[in-house]
Amino acid sequence: MAYSEKVLDHYNEPRNVGSLDKKDPNVGTGLVGAPECFGGGTLISVPDKKHITMEEAFEEGRVFPVWSFNIKEKKFEIKNARAICSGRKLMHSIKINNSVIWVTPEHEFYTIENGYVKNSEIDPSISIRSFIGQNHRMEIIGETKEDLCYTLQVEENNNYVVITDIGLNNESGIVVRNCGDVMKLDIKVGEDNRIEDAKFKTFGC
Repeated sequence: MAYSEKVLDHYNEPRNVGSLDKKDPNVGTGLVGAPECFGGGTLISVPDKKHITMEEAFEEGRVFPVWSFNIKEKKFEIKNARAICSGRKLMHSIKINNSVIWVTPEHEFYTIENGYVKNSEIDPSISIRSFIGQNHRMEIIGETKEDLCYTLQVEENNNYVVITDIGLNNESGIVVRNCGDVMKLDIKVGEDNRIEDAKFKTFGC
């Protein structure tokens, strides 16, 4: 496939990459991607300090290492990730073993028998993957709430490990899929309602 000269030029010398001043009343921000997410209190398995909540990871605002599962090679690896917040969404509560987490219905968990499966389609007969092959029992409790949703964007393997029992070690987690690549677009509009400036950032594979 041949790329045009304009595409190659922007690849070699990218422009409009970054962010605009969020305090400027003429600046608006849009986020594309990440349609399914977890509640802010959900724990992520990280190699340097066992676990961190989604909300804490987002507030740190940096790329950090997480545990990720290489499905092709059937092994766990350390990959770079960034937490994002995709706004307020309707989530439901599910019970995994003795823990309750909040998640949107379409988020996918990695199962030993069937690969990725939406949490709304999982029944107790399906084994949910963990580091140590532990079988996780999942039950949809049915309570719903609207709250801020968070997810991770993880390089290459596009999945990460959620901890459901802090009483065990970090190998007791389960593998969940990324929510997809993300683009954030900032636009500044002038007094004549014309776009004066635009910046974008992308994260994902």
